[in-house]
Amino acid sequence: LATFCALDLKLQHNETNLQLYTLGSPRVGNEGFFKFFHSWIGDSIRVVHSYDIVPSLPPPFLGYHHIAREVWSVETGKKQRDGLPVLRNTICDDSGED
Repeated sequence: LATFCALDLKLQHNETNLQLYTLGSPRVGNEGFFKFFHSWIGDSIRVVHSYDIVPSLPPPFLGYHHIAREVWSVETGKKQRDGLPVLRNTICDDSGED
């Protein structure tokens, strides 16, 4: 919903300083939507945890495509002092399907 909301803010309300950050977002449109979205919304970041199944849905063979730019977050096997996992984040390319 955040992806559609960002596009609505831009197109319907002429928001000029718009940035989109999502966590675990599924694919929300096809390649045409991807191109349309990125022609209007320049800044977007999609954070994906390696164990999260939601970003793999719906599958690409149904024609769905991610918006770009993905940050892939993987647990390193180490723990922080508070017990939370240490993560390694990789910034992927702008294809949306890294």
